[in-house]
Amino acid sequence: RATVAATATGSGSNSDPAVLSGTRQGHIVYGNRSVFVTDDGSTYDKIGIADANENLYGVDSDADDDVWICGGGGRIFQYDGTEFVPVDVGDTTLRDIEVGSGGGGLTVGGGGAVFERTDAVWTQLSTPTGKNLKAVARGSPDVAVGASGALIER
Repeated sequence: RATVAATATGSGSNSDPAVLSGTRQGHIVYGNRSVFVTDDGSTYDKIGIADANENLYGVDSDADDDVWICGGGGRIFQYDGTEFVPVDVGDTTLRDIEVGSGGGGLTVGGGGAVFERTDAVWTQLSTPTGKNLKAVARGSPDVAVGASGALIER
């Protein structure tokens, strides 16, 4: 375990999302297929993803055993504290993901793609845009934003 700056945790050129699940605790992904965990905000341990074969872009972490990662090629990875379990939802590059403690969630990506998770199944939703979506927030309403000022809600 080494003390490193957040921007130096991976060897890739991307400085992708980080999310905290507690005070100075959380996860960060790098586009070079690396996921790191920290429990102090200063040191980071690499926890995967072996054989992802996709760049990683979005992360949602509610606890050490409740981590969701999305990336290129329509792949979503769920980490249970021991292993990453992949799910393929299509060919779309996914840029952001948010999954609640009850297991319901949303992920967004290229071409206006939005996928919703209910009852442990990801289903693509119809959207009014073809713009690349880059971020999602669940709430009342759910909101996604993207390229060229795209903003959709439900």
